[in-house]
Amino acid sequence: MPSPQFDTDLVAAAIISDNQPAASTHEQHGNCKNCGAALAGKYCHECGQVSHVHRSLFHIAEELLHGLFHFDTKMWRTIPALFFYPGKLTREYIDGKRVRYVAPLPLYLFLIFLMFFVFSMTAQFSGGDEKSSDSPKAAATELTKDKQVTNEAPASSVAATTASASDSDTNTDEQTAEPAAKHKDVATAAIPKIVADLESDSEAYKNTPHWMQEKLNHAAANPELVFYKMKGSASKFALLLLPLALPVMWLLFPFSRRHVMFDHCVFILYSLSFAACAMMILSLMSLANFAGVGFTLICAAMPLHMYRQLRGTYLLTSFQAAWRTMALLFAAFISLALYATALLVFSL
Repeated sequence: MPSPQFDTDLVAAAIISDNQPAASTHEQHGNCKNCGAALAGKYCHECGQVSHVHRSLFHIAEELLHGLFHFDTKMWRTIPALFFYPGKLTREYIDGKRVRYVAPLPLYLFLIFLMFFVFSMTAQFSGGDEKSSDSPKAAATELTKDKQVTNEAPASSVAATTASASDSDTNTDEQTAEPAAKHKDVATAAIPKIVADLESDSEAYKNTPHWMQEKLNHAAANPELVFYKMKGSASKFALLLLPLALPVMWLLFPFSRRHVMFDHCVFILYSLSFAACAMMILSLMSLANFAGVGFTLICAAMPLHMYRQLRGTYLLTSFQAAWRTMALLFAAFISLALYATALLVFSL
């Protein structure tokens, strides 16, 4: 009598199923705690929440670390691609490969915030008087405190303290405050010059409304206050660069059915994100007294980055990308001029 044949695969599957822990069943059965949908795996197919909800103190720290490293993972993929493969980054995001990268708008807003934070920190390190001179209220407060200390202290002690401190601190203060004062003097001197040029043209000045003339005269008399307001408004009006650049991008590809406004918007946001990174690098190099080298590198890197991004995003030839890069650089200067004009007008 022949021996019965057994299906070894079925036997092995039965043994493995008997040895499986029962704790894994909660990942595939039941309803989602968030939306109530029936679960069929580790994640809800409706809202994406994890099927098993932990209630432990250890999980709080686990969620914190996961959130940080998840963001850092995307950021560490996006920033190198933004620097070295801008065309591939933009093209893949447009084509729908978006999980690996940070979205262009959140990336731009984050880098703009980080850029102005770096500016404020480098300004404090580059000059001790920068903080008090930028804020009119802080300057007035410091002046009042100095007067009170001078009036309360005896004349002899004040003279002795001044004489002893002047020898040791004069050179350090001058070396520290010189770069910040130089940049600030250039920026504040431009405002009275603009007003003087406008007044020299009598016809244009006569046609200027009276309320604008008063604001211009006030700006010429208080350039530091206007510069302080412009610095405060720069981050608020950073999104103005997007609507200023969108018509330019449309003109580079007029009546194109292949490239829509969404594609241009993604291109602009990633390009502005790289510009924000470049400005941060320039600010840090200026702090290390390498402003000339940094400015030269940025001037060389910006056109090259724009050329590579145009060619990779829109799949252009070398000639098509080259002339569009030149046109886009010219339009960028005009957009920056309009942006600075808007800052000046709203800061008067």
